[in-house]
Amino acid sequence: MARISAAQREENLARYRQGVVELFWQVGWDELTYGRLSEHLGVRSSTLQAYFPNREAFGDCLKGKVFPVFIGFLDLSSRQGLVSSWTQALEEPRFRMVLELLLGNLVGKYPTDLGRQGLARLNTLLTEQLGEAAQQDLELLLGRSVLAIAQS
Repeated sequence: MARISAAQREENLARYRQGVVELFWQVGWDELTYGRLSEHLGVRSSTLQAYFPNREAFGDCLKGKVFPVFIGFLDLSSRQGLVSSWTQALEEPRFRMVLELLLGNLVGKYPTDLGRQGLARLNTLLTEQLGEAAQQDLELLLGRSVLAIAQS
């Protein structure tokens, strides 16, 4: 097998990372697999494994890409606005995809840094925008979200 240059490897990595983001928005976190990604990009799974040693590496590609979309659904002008907008956003596929990514990486068999960091970032933003009482709202909304996902 021919070796590729460092520049080609970086170019491939950028393309593959973009592919992870694209596929995430198409199928969600649970369906984002080596097989699906290799099909999406037109490369072998073994090629992708050289760039992404584990599934958690797919999550690294999503950092900074999905949180702004998630937050874009929320009204952070008041606690009532947060609760109302979150409840409405539960009907939006992209909002749910990010929520399922977050929850899956928090409560799965092997919780990940992706989930912990995502929750910490969300909690910090809500506390900064709406005060310490927003913690209660977040607890309510995460519970409401679990119920909504379980019923779908």
